[in-house]
Amino acid sequence: MSEDARNTNSPPDASRRRWVIVTAAVLCLCLAFSAYIWRSVSRLAHVPKQSSQLVCEQPEHDFGTVPSYQAGTLQWKFVLKNTGSRPIRIKQQHVTCGCTRSASPKDAVGPGESVTFPANENWGGRDGHQLARLMLETDESPAGRVILSVKGNVNNPIAVWPQMFDFGELDPGASNEQLLHVTSSTILSSSCVASATCDDPCVQIRRLDAPTKDAPNDAATFAVRVVAGRTEGPRYCRIRVSTSTSQHQIPVAVKMRSRGALSTRPKSLLFHVQKNDVAQDLVVNVRVAAVAGADSNLDAHLTRASALLTVRQMSATVDAGSLNAVLRVSCAPCREPLIFGDLAITHGQDVLNVPIVALGTRQ
Repeated sequence: MSEDARNTNSPPDASRRRWVIVTAAVLCLCLAFSAYIWRSVSRLAHVPKQSSQLVCEQPEHDFGTVPSYQAGTLQWKFVLKNTGSRPIRIKQQHVTCGCTRSASPKDAVGPGESVTFPANENWGGRDGHQLARLMLETDESPAGRVILSVKGNVNNPIAVWPQMFDFGELDPGASNEQLLHVTSSTILSSSCVASATCDDPCVQIRRLDAPTKDAPNDAATFAVRVVAGRTEGPRYCRIRVSTSTSQHQIPVAVKMRSRGALSTRPKSLLFHVQKNDVAQDLVVNVRVAAVAGADSNLDAHLTRASALLTVRQMSATVDAGSLNAVLRVSCAPCREPLIFGDLAITHGQDVLNVPIVALGTRQ
């Protein structure tokens, strides 16, 4: 065959090889995807099977439609009967969610005997379809399993959004307002949103819309703000929304953290000094919130402290309404094993104590 003929036949051969490679790659991808789908469906469809002679004639219970104010205290008692010839004891129980609580009987169930197994559900604050499964492991050989399940549909006549306010870290004083929206469902459109209240005085609530002829009282919007205290630390409380549909009050969580009028980093001091070492220095950063004008009068002194401890103020600046100061606390070498003291920081009416511990020479 001539060289011209070979050059004429080579392009079709190369094209055929590329077609074969592409087809094989597509088939491999299809097979891999099919295997992945099969494994996923198998995992979703897998439900543990009953494998015990401790039998429940009605292993599934449907609470039906449950009002939201009753959803937190649901209970159903399953009746289990030993159909075998030997006593059976429940060793362990597993639940599919933390909303389920149950108590296994302590004694073994004798042949032909029955025992009551209570299942308590707390679906409070939820809405829509709910399902929980319980698996009981027995001491049978091979290991026995009893599968129980409860389900229901929680009907919340009032929708509250958000269900939690997180105001984050705040300086002392009032925060910005956040909105609380309350609406009723279409099933109970004639319900009345009475009020939103909180027992904690740090939470301030005001209603933004008043019911009129054109705007019925089945929805409401509230403005919520918190007042952070002058003491550093977290605070948690609840707003309660009252409606005319029931005596049940809908809770809305509120949390915040006050930076405090006075705060330090670190919050305590620990020295490691030996009698032959040089003095050790530690730096304390002090922040005073909501300072008026250029009020930088900060007092820092030591209480309950040894003469080996000294403190001096390095700097103090007012920035964005806050006073930021730097203190330096020194501890000289000591022969005592332990030294205790307090760094007292005062600004106006606010006082903060920083504990001090110094580890000296062991006797």
